Amino acid sequence: MTNQGVMPREDWGVDPSQGQHEHETDPFRALLIREDDESEENSDSDDDEQSNESHTSSSEEDEFPDPPDPVPRKFRRNPPNEPKNILGITIASLNMRGRQKNNKDKMKMAIDWLRINKITILALQETHLMEEAINNLNEKYRALKFYGSGLSTSSGGIMFIVNEQTDIPQHIQFEEIEKGRTGMLSFGYGDSGLNIVNVYMPNHKTPQKETLKHLRDELRTKRHILEEELIILGDWNFVEDRIDRSPQHDNDRGVTSEMTKLKSSLNLIDGWRTSNPEARGFTWEGTTGTDRRKIFSRIDRIYTTARTWDITNEYKIINCDFSDHDGISVTVRDTSAPNTGKGERKLNINILNYPSFQEEADRLLNKLENQLNRYEKRARTKCSPEHSTNLRKLRAQANPQTIWNKYKENILRASTRATQKRRTEITKLHRKAERNIKKAERDLRHSTPENEERHRKPLSDNKKTLNDYEEEGRNNRTNLTEAKWFKDSEMVSKSWFGLNKSRAANTAIKSLFKENGGNETKDPLEMLEIARSYHSKLQRELTMNTTRERAIESILANMRETLDEKGNTEMGKETTYKEVYEVLKRAPNGKAPGPDGIPNEFWKTEINWRNNEKEEENRTKWYRR
Repeated sequence: MTNQGVMPREDWGVDPSQGQHEHETDPFRALLIREDDESEENSDSDDDEQSNESHTSSSEEDEFPDPPDPVPRKFRRNPPNEPKNILGITIASLNMRGRQKNNKDKMKMAIDWLRINKITILALQETHLMEEAINNLNEKYRALKFYGSGLSTSSGGIMFIVNEQTDIPQHIQFEEIEKGRTGMLSFGYGDSGLNIVNVYMPNHKTPQKETLKHLRDELRTKRHILEEELIILGDWNFVEDRIDRSPQHDNDRGVTSEMTKLKSSLNLIDGWRTSNPEARGFTWEGTTGTDRRKIFSRIDRIYTTARTWDITNEYKIINCDFSDHDGISVTVRDTSAPNTGKGERKLNINILNYPSFQEEADRLLNKLENQLNRYEKRARTKCSPEHSTNLRKLRAQANPQTIWNKYKENILRASTRATQKRRTEITKLHRKAERNIKKAERDLRHSTPENEERHRKPLSDNKKTLNDYEEEGRNNRTNLTEAKWFKDSEMVSKSWFGLNKSRAANTAIKSLFKENGGNETKDPLEMLEIARSYHSKLQRELTMNTTRERAIESILANMRETLDEKGNTEMGKETTYKEVYEVLKRAPNGKAPGPDGIPNEFWKTEINWRNNEKEEENRTKWYRR
């Protein structure tokens, strides 16, 4: 099939053709400040060297450090407000293979898998759930919405899970096409509607042909989907090409013929195969024969119309440890949304107690104190001729604001380095298994059919290693969640109030009106300028005029309470360490940081470090006596 409707790749920030087979399940994504920080690790290495050099430099250089770069290198390369990405949603499919694993609820595992991989809409197959169970799930999970169709409690069943905290409209419609086999989710998205068809194909050839024919006939009667976006995904239980199976052999011609008719009638494209024309990736692993030989196939697939292909990319195969199937996913972009930038940097609070970060933060704090003390000492020195040059240099390059800004920049860099180091330590085995899986897949792609058997066993072994690792991570998260629930659920705390707190969906501002009754604009640069101008006017000092003068005089004339001499003296004093400490203690946690990206939690933790150091120093002095 020719892809007449395929967009020019250069129009995308992310090339759809680069959607390689990736096992993206990562239970430690929360350790990241931003996903793009990893790509910037090398750029931070130079900053680290500069920081070490400044630590070992002479005292004269410490007194008069070089002025900080006006803009860090990473921001000169990619300014934070420069339009980069288009907002989108991630849609995924997974055959969960029943309701339980080792007497544990698989639906909890599927929801955990959805959250880890940041999936907006998850299509499940083989759920073994009836309508009553689906209603119970809707009552149990407030932030998720469940739609489905069931055959019985022992076979079949499809379901959609929608994360309602994302930018998804509330008027979602679900339509059952074939009970327990196919269903369609429809909603408005972008400039048109988006229709997602969930398919769980039978195992045998005759029912497969009947289901394909029924699906084709039903979709052809829905004329609106030809004018809207359409995605068909799920477990098809057959492959179209030999390359998608190991060992390779042809599929039943009757089933393939019906699939070709479905694709031709709707102009469908196999997204992953089109993005990866030569790759071999598999979504299902099984055994065959008395010798239990391993077999692999890509029976889970995502099809889009040529029209919809233009707004999709990042076709992935995602590892899943609680099923014999892996998940598949695609990102659908909202063409009506403006481009978005990276956002502001912020310090990762999950790394505060990591030893290497504590050590680096403590070193930077000691350096800051020494520089401020030297500045204060020099600033109070009389401006004698021999000191005037150094004093001018001090004021130009090492005034307190310059030193303070440099300190905060270094803290953010230290957090980034510590985050990457910690993430590397935690995911070392995970990444090694992923690399081995990709190597085994490459070996399979280049091997002859006769030699595939010896490459399938390493692929199976490495997938088992990855599954074991992810299962351990999921169990740890489950235990932590249950412990937190046991601790906080019966206490009148922030967590307790959050249980019944209404949560609004994350919505993006897609357009703004220009000032003075101007036209509506969706251009991101124009929108940024409108927002800047608006907030600049709010904070701008008003010009003095007769009306303001009279208002001020009227207020002052009616004031009866004034400060006495003692109050004036108190107000004139400098802020003390104790006052700052008390204010920080009362500052709330979990609030968004300011423009510097450093939250309250860091300053509280830093003060605790200093207090602990002072206590240890006092104990050491007492023992020496």
